[in-house]
Amino acid sequence: MIRYCTYISCLGPIHVARTGAGVSDLSIATEADLFVKRLIRTHGVEPVYDEGAFAGLLRELDRYFNGEWVCFKEPLDLIGTPFELSVFNAMQRIPFGKTLSYHELAAAIGRPKAQRAVGLACGKNPVPVIVPCHRVVRSDGTIGGYTGGVWIKKALLALEGTTGIKGESLS
Repeated sequence: MIRYCTYISCLGPIHVARTGAGVSDLSIATEADLFVKRLIRTHGVEPVYDEGAFAGLLRELDRYFNGEWVCFKEPLDLIGTPFELSVFNAMQRIPFGKTLSYHELAAAIGRPKAQRAVGLACGKNPVPVIVPCHRVVRSDGTIGGYTGGVWIKKALLALEGTTGIKGESLS
């Protein structure tokens, strides 16, 4: 069973879904019907709206969007290749308000020449904000892309008190 709900943030609606194993999908500033269609396509079942299944996560999102550092505690149920999952795992270790370049993230997962593949994996991140792909920027100091729009990436970085220009080590 897939459950989902909508959280209203300063960036617009955030739709989030979970399986029995954990949070599986998150979409920022999209229409609810598009999110539901994506869930059906990805998981093969009709999702059920159930805000009660997300009480802890909604509290964490409140804190995050109020500018507090949050270590999201909800279990995740992510779909991806082993490489993508390694990128998602590494992104979770980038501290609030800090950034890494795609190259630095590739090196952190032991694949220093795979920065383009890291960028593609970032674009496939099913739970942005929780897995903070917005904290990954280009080596030249520019912001890079963001699924859903660069304006979202800039807003999330600003919320964390950074422009995203400077890289920061994971260690």
